[in-house]
Amino acid sequence: MVKLYVFWGAFGAVLLGVIYTLVQNHRHNAARKAVPEPMRIAEPTGNAAAPPDPSVSKAALAEKAAEFDPAATRIHVRPESAAQPQDLRNRAAPSGPLHGSPVLVCLGGRQKGHRYPIAGIGLSIGRADDNDVIIIDGRVSSHHAWIGLVSGKVTLRDYQSLNGTFLNAQMEVPVSEVALLDGDTIFFGGHGGDQYRLVLE
Repeated sequence: MVKLYVFWGAFGAVLLGVIYTLVQNHRHNAARKAVPEPMRIAEPTGNAAAPPDPSVSKAALAEKAAEFDPAATRIHVRPESAAQPQDLRNRAAPSGPLHGSPVLVCLGGRQKGHRYPIAGIGLSIGRADDNDVIIIDGRVSSHHAWIGLVSGKVTLRDYQSLNGTFLNAQMEVPVSEVALLDGDTIFFGGHGGDQYRLVLE
């Protein structure tokens, strides 16, 4: 008999607890419905960029960007906006035939010491695998420039690259086309990358 009283007492306590919880939930839901919801701001659409998450580090963002398209050309930002590319085809150069064979020599970087003879149809330069001179640098465009012989002069043509081609450390003004002289130093994509020099041998 005592066991029966204990059983029904425990059952009643559990039942009361369940009823109490249901009543509290009902009151809480009623109170929430009485308060108007705050106005929600529409999510940005189109090309609008979302604000950066302060909890994500810059290194993580850079890694994520690199994963997005590692073959993309990186934009090299100079301190001041560069002037329009110069066309220096008529640059003062010795008249007559070349005295020696033109060779493009890498002075520094991954290809330091490599030599590329300039003959025939010339040399295509860029980051893509189908170039004659392949420069593995994100600042260099896929098809960045060309060097070859034009009217007896060694000529450098920039293929409207994103970061430009520079001559003799004059980094303020990129060149579009220039007649190269023996000893000229060429920078593809900006300062700090591989440096190349024209040498007449």
